[in-house]
Amino acid sequence: MASRALLLISSFIGAILIASISGTQYLFASYGPALAHRLKFSSVQTNTVASAANYGCYLSTPLFGHISDKYGPKTSTLFASVTLFFSFLGLALTYHGSLPPLFSLCAIYLFFTGMASAAGFMAVLTTQAKNFPKIRGIALGIPLALFGLSAFIFSTIETLFFDISGWDLFRNDDAQNLFFILLLTGGVGLMYINNVGSILKSLFDTTSMVDDHEKLLTYQNFHVSLISVFSCIGRISSGFTSDLFKQTFNLRRIWFLLSASILLLSGQIIVGFFVTHLETLWIGSMFIGLGFGNLFGIAPTIASEWFGLSRFGLNWGFLSYSIAIGGQFYSLIFGFNRDWQHHKCSGVNCYTHVFWLTSTTCLLSVLLIIRLLWNRYRRRNEQTKLSSSSSRSS
Repeated sequence: MASRALLLISSFIGAILIASISGTQYLFASYGPALAHRLKFSSVQTNTVASAANYGCYLSTPLFGHISDKYGPKTSTLFASVTLFFSFLGLALTYHGSLPPLFSLCAIYLFFTGMASAAGFMAVLTTQAKNFPKIRGIALGIPLALFGLSAFIFSTIETLFFDISGWDLFRNDDAQNLFFILLLTGGVGLMYINNVGSILKSLFDTTSMVDDHEKLLTYQNFHVSLISVFSCIGRISSGFTSDLFKQTFNLRRIWFLLSASILLLSGQIIVGFFVTHLETLWIGSMFIGLGFGNLFGIAPTIASEWFGLSRFGLNWGFLSYSIAIGGQFYSLIFGFNRDWQHHKCSGVNCYTHVFWLTSTTCLLSVLLIIRLLWNRYRRRNEQTKLSSSSSRSS
């Protein structure tokens, strides 16, 4: 009795595992756009390939139901495992250029993945119905649920463990855009943080009282503290609000990257062209501190979602180089400009030229983020169309 119970439990666990990998025909929307882009399929060809897996599954379901009844589930399961492996192998080799990039071949591969899914699933249902005749509702309901979750399982595995790290990261369009956005905006923020003391000194009235040095030091400490506090607020608020809006309204986190870039752009414009007195510089420091904090609060989260968690530390390490590079570049520009005009400028005239550059590059980062947003929404719409066409075909 104990050995039979153990066999039933083992069979049930095996059935759950097989069911969880038998719904691959619903996975096309995850990899379909990349496949179509790489192989240059037309919309008609892409939809044909998307439908092939569904046809393979539903047309062969009665066949494998009959085979599982007559010859037992082992035959169907063996067919499913071998066929699923070689079908996806053929698709992978085609994607990587080792096999001809013909949409007809891809349709055949996917047709067989659909057949393999049907074979595995019908083997599971037949086994469960026969092994648990008194609790068939539960015995069949759980594998049915796992069959429906199959696409979720595979897409989650892809997100966590794989489409990016190393050199592949820098060959990815989104990663390249993100790198330059961080270089432009993060570099500008670092430049201001490193040189706010010099900006304060340029604005300071050197004809004041004897205790001018102490007064200047007080202003410098105040602005360093102000930037630090608002940077902290930006980091906390961007993480919290991005989670809230993503979960509540499904709002993409990249919108918060856009807000960070706009805050930094606003700060550059305020400091470079509107602040002419020492007492009003705090407005620019507040904007730049908040924008810099927002940038650091949201960029790592975006990197983890776009490029996966398994190599997150390495990926974010590479991407964060951009901020250091940008900070060094803009700080050098600020320093050269300061040395060049040291004896022939006063007040805002000592650094206005630099803020023309930083404002322009911040504006460029805003445009790059808008481009990223457009690309993301376009891809989502393509995936939605593929999913809907696949559903209609099935």
